[in-house]
Amino acid sequence: MVKVKLDHANRPTFSRETLVRLDAMTAEEVERNADDDIDNPPMTEEELDVVRLARRVQSIRKARGMSQSVFARRYHFSAARLKDWEQGRRRPDPAALAYLETIRVEPEAVERALSHMGSSAA
Repeated sequence: MVKVKLDHANRPTFSRETLVRLDAMTAEEVERNADDDIDNPPMTEEELDVVRLARRVQSIRKARGMSQSVFARRYHFSAARLKDWEQGRRRPDPAALAYLETIRVEPEAVERALSHMGSSAA
């Protein structure tokens, strides 16, 4: 099986007939078709939790307007570890989650604290 990443700049187009057919489907039909799609098996709750956490980490970084490497360097994470978190290969430990949440909620406080660390923490 080959996985293809969706290019948001060049989304697939559907014929008018396909769009009409899709719009006419009931929620039950959509669910049944999804369940029958061998290329897209349903996720377990645990798998969904991994995806949700990965997206949360990524959204915190993106809200700061930083690339992975800049975010990792600025907040003293390993770039490889941050990538693992964002791709769902690993979960941040509770301390890292608390730190990420602090970066999300109080970025200025984190910046102030980091500025007091000086160059010795870099």
